[in-house]
Amino acid sequence: MTDPLDRERHVRAMMLPEFGEAGQRAVQAAVLTVEASGLAAEVARGYLEAAELELQLLPQLVPPEAERDGPYRAAIRARRAHGLRVGQRDPEVERLQGELQSALAGLSPATAITTLERATPTLRAMLRAIARASPPPDPDGLSPAAREAIDVALFLGAWLTWLDEAGRERLLASIHGEGAVRRLGGPEEGGLFAEEACPGCGLPSLQPRATAARACPGCFGRWGAAAELPRAELACSGCGAPLVVPAGAREASCCACRATTQRSARTFEAERAFAAAWGTVELPQDFTPGLPVVDGEQRLARWLEGLARQCAWYGALVPSERLARLVERALPGGAHREALRARAAAEGDAALLALDAALAHAQQR
Repeated sequence: MTDPLDRERHVRAMMLPEFGEAGQRAVQAAVLTVEASGLAAEVARGYLEAAELELQLLPQLVPPEAERDGPYRAAIRARRAHGLRVGQRDPEVERLQGELQSALAGLSPATAITTLERATPTLRAMLRAIARASPPPDPDGLSPAAREAIDVALFLGAWLTWLDEAGRERLLASIHGEGAVRRLGGPEEGGLFAEEACPGCGLPSLQPRATAARACPGCFGRWGAAAELPRAELACSGCGAPLVVPAGAREASCCACRATTQRSARTFEAERAFAAAWGTVELPQDFTPGLPVVDGEQRLARWLEGLARQCAWYGALVPSERLARLVERALPGGAHREALRARAAAEGDAALLALDAALAHAQQR
């Protein structure tokens, strides 16, 4: 006899102490009835169809248990339809939506953390206004506070990859509370860029994390390395059950809920391994020299030029504090700043002037 609960699909929801098997049975027994006729029925149907389209276009909004049509997906669809209706008919919600859009209008990788922190109170106020407008029952039986935390995390979490480790911790704390976030394990790299020193001239530089081949902005040398993907023990992204991704594989399917979990590349070595596994990038195995570099003034010139290029290239993409840390790492204590300022003034080069400003910022920290 077939289990009407389909326990494999709904195991994650049924594991919640406040929900359990009774909650799942209640959800599956729920029926949404629209008691209306004429124009009112057409309007209600339109909002439900818009909500279904939203769920199809944004599958990350749907838990794995609701991927197929059924009572659970219908309950989620009803909640989304309610939010769409209130957003168009409630003046307070409409105003808060406008304020949220305005707050995010200038969002960029360089200002992401401060912009998102300023936008969070507006987002919370908007969600609470929607919740006050008599929404349908929560599909998972969660409290309004718990649902708000999930919605805020879904919205703000889209920008986590823009942030470095400190920025991610700040954003997560703003979502879940200062005491609810703790780091497990050692430090990890994050954000759009990570730092790596050139094997040729030694210049520290920002390298885009999405690429596996590196290029030095100072001497223009190139390098990279392929690595093997090791066996990984992860938690299933669907139900949280232990999951083993075999060596060399990028993903694995859970035997409990059938969800597919992919590896997450968090370090340069992992990203190099990803590139090699996908076969989309031809990785240089050894360092390929660029411009000749010798010790002394020539090396300093290459470093100043490389740092200046980074300030010009990435000034709008990373916070000024990070550029300052990079410059301080290369020229500790403001070394050679006088020579840099003289050269920048003589040549009027915008990149050199930006580097001088970054070095001044580093000295003030």
